Amino acid sequence: MRLLNSNVYEALLAFHTHLRANRVSSLVQMMELSQAAVRENPTSGLAHALLSFGYVEEVGVGQKRLKSVVEDGRIHAEKALAFEPQCQEALIAAAIYAQLDEDKPKFLQLIDAAIRANPNGGLLLAVAGGWIAYVGDPHKGAELVRQATDANPMLPTWTKITLCLEDVEKGDFKAAVKKVRKIDVRDSFLDRLIISAVYSLAGETGPARAQLPETNGDFTIEEYLSDLPFAPGVIEMIRAGLRRL
Repeated sequence: MRLLNSNVYEALLAFHTHLRANRVSSLVQMMELSQAAVRENPTSGLAHALLSFGYVEEVGVGQKRLKSVVEDGRIHAEKALAFEPQCQEALIAAAIYAQLDEDKPKFLQLIDAAIRANPNGGLLLAVAGGWIAYVGDPHKGAELVRQATDANPMLPTWTKITLCLEDVEKGDFKAAVKKVRKIDVRDSFLDRLIISAVYSLAGETGPARAQLPETNGDFTIEEYLSDLPFAPGVIEMIRAGLRRL
């Protein structure tokens, strides 16, 4: 059983809360607690991993562009892995930043290690599955999400985005739309872009426009998309959907 300092434990709880809440407010609390955990526990790999996740989430909710957070996030991801090389959160964080560095072999190596570290960790398996789908293997990503759902049937609805990407790859937009209708992504800028594109490609312009997020004024949607370290097919799918609106 993992024994954690109270600061790190509070940050971990805030991390799980944010992954379920998908609110800017939940992210702010997570970042504050993660930063405090790192200050109080500078050799905690988990604390560094949570903070590195937070930087990625700032991009996910549309607060910042990726290029403005990647350096700080990478530093904490590297420290996380150095301090706790078997920590699932550290492995996934390090995998994400490997993909940001366009090192897909390292990404796959680390993500596989993360899955082996805790094959029953439902929420983190779903996170890993989402990233696998984004970087070009929707089927493997969807299989991992289904495995995660078997381990934890109460996962948040955003996990179905990975499942809908599997349908999109097959060209079955009708099936994809059935899944996204059930998704509440709240403040997630990225997820709303994907959902909007799926509706649009299925010919449902009204719901597509309703889901289209607004930027904070510091960047355009195209600039945001150009930063993402996803497979070209995923980015082009989003662009194709948005072009129809």
